[in-house]
Amino acid sequence: MIRKKNSISLAFITSQDPDDKKSWSGIYSYMLKELEARFEHVEVIAPIARPLLIRVWLECIAVFHRAVFNKEYDKLRSSILSRYYAQVINKRLKKSRVDVIFAPAASTEIAFIKTVIPICYYSDSSFAQISDYYEEYKVFSERSKRESNQIEKKAIQVATACVYSSAWAADFVSDYYQKSRIEIFIAKFGANMVPHREMNQLAKKRSSGFNILFLGVDWHRKGGAKAVTVYNFLKEKGYPVSLTICGCNPDLEDRDITIIPFLDKNNEADREALHYIMMQTHLMLLPTEADCTPIVLNEAAAFGIPVIATHTGGISSQVEHGVNGFLAHSINDFLDYSEFLIRDPMRYEEMSTSALKKYENELSWEKWGDKITSIIQMLADPSL
Repeated sequence: MIRKKNSISLAFITSQDPDDKKSWSGIYSYMLKELEARFEHVEVIAPIARPLLIRVWLECIAVFHRAVFNKEYDKLRSSILSRYYAQVINKRLKKSRVDVIFAPAASTEIAFIKTVIPICYYSDSSFAQISDYYEEYKVFSERSKRESNQIEKKAIQVATACVYSSAWAADFVSDYYQKSRIEIFIAKFGANMVPHREMNQLAKKRSSGFNILFLGVDWHRKGGAKAVTVYNFLKEKGYPVSLTICGCNPDLEDRDITIIPFLDKNNEADREALHYIMMQTHLMLLPTEADCTPIVLNEAAAFGIPVIATHTGGISSQVEHGVNGFLAHSINDFLDYSEFLIRDPMRYEEMSTSALKKYENELSWEKWGDKITSIIQMLADPSL
């Protein structure tokens, strides 16, 4: 279907390279592609390189924090870097005719910009939320955390609309940063990988076995060991299961476990390999310890793959318990739900079909684009 493009002029701002599918799991790339399909003019202010002087300055601050606080400094959320980004962006905006700014995961980029142009800030979380949630943020000094949080606060204040990928993230911003609810919206991510075939051709043959997929780069945080526990539990019970581990390289030896350490989504052959894996998968496991809204869950839905995932972060916005998967609170939940799906083929097929519907109705980039376009139109013309 050919869609008539919107005449609103849009600026797409990020310091990252939106063409790099490894950047934010390819989310920048798919967002930009969707917006360019909908708007006549999209001014891409990206990527924004950090000059040598800024990089040296930030490293000096980091050395100071290590020496004085015995902690790290968050160089990506620095007020120095944020002010530099503001200078670059302000110059670009003055040369362009822009009606609305779209800034994905760009708190550092927009915190100090000076403009009357309405800003749509999009993210999957906020600094205060993730700094106490992700283990890797505990390495930063308290002074660094305060600075990073101030940048987040300023970005939220300067934004005309704040849009998040889950209710979990949106509710936190409303409560903690005191952003008005009428300025907060939810637009769920799409899927960065979808099947080549029509949806009704996705039925997977189970006669040869039941294929389980664990897909993630961080073996420990994503709960890889728990996925192996589920696999061993099912195998010991005599079920014809196999496990594919993709994205990391744990030290495991089992003829029914396939390990694929790395696939580059910028590489066509690797993308096709991952597509083939998804087509052969019956169940995805994500026993994660911490996640906002992992894109792999949307991709599982696109391929009609039921998911069992930890009930944490914003995952409940992607996995509807008992519909396209199960939300687990313990390892026993993972064991019970996985065995239930193997033992009840009819219920499995119902859940697979529901996953496809969930993708079509909520978790595609087209649906994301519908929501974001309506927000952008509102910002461009508040009378709408």
